[in-house]
Amino acid sequence: MRIVCALILMLMFAPHSTVEARSAEDMAQSAEDILKRAHTAYGAQAFKNLDILSFRAQYIGFNAWQNHTTQTMDANRFDAVLTIDFPNRRKDFRWLRGEKPNHSIRHWHYDGNMGYSIDHVEKTLARDASMSFASVDRRIAFLSDLAVLKLVAAPNTPVTYKGRQEWRGLAFDVMEAQPAGFQPLTLYFDRQTSLLHRLDLGATGTNQRVYNYSSHAKSGGLTYAANSYATRGGDAEMISTSISIGTGMESGEVFSLPGGYATAPETLSFREMQVQRLAEGVFLAGQDWGFSVFVNAGDFYIGVGGYHDVSKRFEAVVQNSGKAMPLRYHLVTHHHRDHLGGMQELHDLGTQFIVHPDHIASIRAQIDGQVPDNRFIDYQTIGEKLNDVFRVGYVSNAHAEHNLVAYVPEAKLLFTADMYLSRQKEGYPAGGEDFYKTVRELGFDVEALAAAHSGRVLNFSDLETAVSMPSGSRGLENYCPSDWVQCR
Repeated sequence: MRIVCALILMLMFAPHSTVEARSAEDMAQSAEDILKRAHTAYGAQAFKNLDILSFRAQYIGFNAWQNHTTQTMDANRFDAVLTIDFPNRRKDFRWLRGEKPNHSIRHWHYDGNMGYSIDHVEKTLARDASMSFASVDRRIAFLSDLAVLKLVAAPNTPVTYKGRQEWRGLAFDVMEAQPAGFQPLTLYFDRQTSLLHRLDLGATGTNQRVYNYSSHAKSGGLTYAANSYATRGGDAEMISTSISIGTGMESGEVFSLPGGYATAPETLSFREMQVQRLAEGVFLAGQDWGFSVFVNAGDFYIGVGGYHDVSKRFEAVVQNSGKAMPLRYHLVTHHHRDHLGGMQELHDLGTQFIVHPDHIASIRAQIDGQVPDNRFIDYQTIGEKLNDVFRVGYVSNAHAEHNLVAYVPEAKLLFTADMYLSRQKEGYPAGGEDFYKTVRELGFDVEALAAAHSGRVLNFSDLETAVSMPSGSRGLENYCPSDWVQCR
């Protein structure tokens, strides 16, 4: 597997030639001509008539950004079936993670107006207004060059010819397109075959995703890439082991929601920045998927929760409290890249990082320039400096080898990242038993629970209730619906 990853990265950074400059009129004509040739190469009339595409992608996902430890890269097997109704902008996405019998499933559905998360264990439907045609499938559509080209072929999609470019010793026509609701797509078409061989998603940098397509095959008059892989910021992200396509004729009731399922508890939306006072001088601030706790320690603040926009959350707390003081310390919970998204902001604020020593290199990688050693404080040595206004606990679990949690005595509050999730207006945290055991083992006097991905604060009694509830569907975590092709 290391050899595969190395080859991927070597191919990604092959030298590129300068794009040839052409007149605006020539470019406009070229974009139209390139697409016409591509449509012919992908099946001509069969491509034009393709309204519903169903494709199955079996692939390996690499957790360079979400790995269990900083020492190794994790890899997991996935089996995804995505059905796309292009004219009506509908998608049905059925996703199996892991290897049977130790697997989990997810089912997301977008009906053209509303998104749904379908739980086949609890037999519930949860409406999700934040879901869209572009977001429902976690970018799995980009593993299919045929799906990409159909997106670009949608009416009124702006396309621009960017010129010719050499890549891997071949000549390519480069185009930029932006289907409705998507980021700009940069497309590389082989000048000889008119087939799509590469897609760049987003601007160049650590978040750019690059998809590569090869081993083109034919099925039902359509051409498609039987192999594809993706990188993110130069790191391996996904590599297919098998890709197959269908024309949607076998989709049946795929775009109908399952009958007899109950409505799941309503979920909370955190689209606007909010600040909650949890106790005197203790604040929970955040929006969307990023939340932080800030504690007034007398003449400075202490924070925890390093998702991106942490500086905006801190600014909101300062405005809410009316007390402008420096953010002297910030606890970094673990090394996963999403929770390190605010490290550059914290560095620019002059904050010192409270860390597990194994995570220092990961934090440094998110910050421009050199970071002196004195900006990092070992979590085991911080106790006396914080005068009992802020305590740190250590947890090792399946999510990450080293997790740090924050306990705020003034509010009897425990703040954790990725240990539980509760964005429902009512109800109790999933995975309550394991989390309950963790909280008890930490030994803190906990009455309130806050999380990095939610603005809902739970009472400890909510957790106790979750643990004491009848088992219900517990033990069915590995359930797989019999009508899923992945489960047969």
